[in-house]
Amino acid sequence: MNFDPELDEEIFSTEKELGRTKLIVAVKKYNGGKAKIQISRQNQQNSVWKFSKLGRLTKTESEVLVEMLKEAQEHME
Repeated sequence: MNFDPELDEEIFSTEKELGRTKLIVAVKKYNGGKAKIQISRQNQQNSVWKFSKLGRLTKTESEVLVEMLKEAQEHME
């Protein structure tokens, strides 16, 4: 079964910029399934935001991410 973006429902999303890095936390459902949290990172290169692996986090990034996750959990069933 291939991924169909039309079946992907976004319930909640928040993002925080930390210098040249942006963390994104979203709550999504696929094809009416269970709500799940998605965590993404984007890095700024030449004024353009580009996807990057989440990888390792600084202490500040981890503190911000914990707060974002708590907020996302409030939007889950």
